[in-house]
Amino acid sequence: KKKNIFETDLFAPLLELLPKEMPEREKRIITDHTRGAAFLLADGVRPSNKDRGYILRRLMRRVFVYESRSQISSHIFDAIVHDIVHEYGDFHPHTDGIGVGVYPELLRENNAIREEFFRERERFSKTLVRGLKELEKISDIQPASAFMLYETYGIPYEVIKEFGGERAEKLTREGFDAEFKKHQNISRAGSVAKFGGHG
Repeated sequence: KKKNIFETDLFAPLLELLPKEMPEREKRIITDHTRGAAFLLADGVRPSNKDRGYILRRLMRRVFVYESRSQISSHIFDAIVHDIVHEYGDFHPHTDGIGVGVYPELLRENNAIREEFFRERERFSKTLVRGLKELEKISDIQPASAFMLYETYGIPYEVIKEFGGERAEKLTREGFDAEFKKHQNISRAGSVAKFGGHG
């Protein structure tokens, strides 16, 4: 009789770890993205700027933006990661004989998951505050300026779109991705010119 997955016993306890005054939507994004990131890390994906690693980095960094903005202490966040690992990784036989905890790889990769979250937070926190300040200065956020914020400060598209508000009305995912591709092509052309295609 739940209205959505966030009311189920897999999510509700995680949401309760976050500050009461935090907007419900942000709590949901944090728990959902942290869970997704933990599973990707358990599968051996690592944050990077391409393919699966790019998706993982976007999930993690969006969480870190909220964590930083709401000044949530990192131990709250670590508790969420801990609970996700144990909720899904441990085996809890229920009275009806169905066991929760069908993802032992989460427990196996527990230390690696925590280390990667810590490392990515360290990497991102160096540029996050400056990046958000730069975002505030831009009066009309276009795909090119959004990509510059991503390229220079690592601010993900979702964060630029959300925090930019009305100033980011013209910004679309398609426009941002087109800038991203254009940049990849320029980089590729540069390395071909430099290494003669052997690179």
